[in-house]
Formats: sequence, structure tokens, C-alpha cells
Amino acid sequence: SVEAEKRALGRIYCPKCKKGYNIYYEALKPKMDNICDICGEKLLRRSDDNSESFKQRYITYIDNTLPIISYYKSKGILKEIADKVKDIFKEIVKEFIKII
Repeated sequence: SVEAEKRALGRIYCPKCKKGYNIYYEALKPKMDNICDICGEKLLRRSDDNSESFKQRYITYIDNTLPIISYYKSKGILKEIADKVKDIFKEIVKEFIKII
């Protein structure tokens, strides 16, 4: 999907403090291009965050993960969460709280 590709190909991170950013999402961009907001270090990109690697990872996802999703959906026990990056963690925690 286009959204998954933006998430993967837009990732950059600080090698010093490990803070993550994404150049395609306004809320996740560093304040200054390629400079960590926290420690001022130059930001890096993972070597495997490129179009070819993404395509291979996405094919693997389609081949291996979609059948699992279909299985759990057919059992009525699949929990779907938000598509918005900022809401994902909050929804995962909410679902975990329901089962503990």
C-alpha cells in the first residue's frame, strides 16, 4: 500500500539517542531537516529502507501475513486498529487492557 511505503521509506533516526522520525508525516518530521530535535545529531536512514527492499517485504507480507489475518477474521477474533500513526499505540494499549 502507499501508506505502508511512506512509513517505511520515510523513516529516519538518530544514531545517538535513537529517536525516530518520518519525512512524510508533518507530526513526525524533525524541526530541522536531517537534525535530531533532541540531541542535534545528524539523522540516518536504514540501509534497507529503499524501494526494492520495501517491495520484497510487502510481497512477503501479502504471501505470509494476509492468510493469517483472513484466518483470525473468519474466527471473529481479529482486532483491527487505527491507520493513523499517532493513534496506533493508544489503540494497542486499549485492546491489551481489555484482555488482562
